[in-house]
Amino acid sequence: MLLIEAVNARIDELCKEYGITRYRLAEKSALNRSLLTMMKSACTVKLSTVSAICDGLGISLKEFFDSPLFDPQVTEY
Repeated sequence: MLLIEAVNARIDELCKEYGITRYRLAEKSALNRSLLTMMKSACTVKLSTVSAICDGLGISLKEFFDSPLFDPQVTEY
C-alpha cells in the first residue's frame, strides 16, 4: 500500500469512527471540502493537511499515524 493510500484509508477509518463524512471532516478541519475528495486520486498529501485533520478531530498526529496501515511491512513509501 502506498503512503497516500494509507492516509486515505486512515481518514476513512476515522470518519467512520467519529460518525462523520469527509465533507463534515473538512468543515471541522477548516479545509476546502473538495480537498479531501481530491486526495483520493492524489499522488501526495501535505503533512499540514493531515495536521489540520487531526486538529479538526481533536487528535494528535501520533494518534493519526498509530495504525497498522502505516506498518512499514505493509506500506511502500
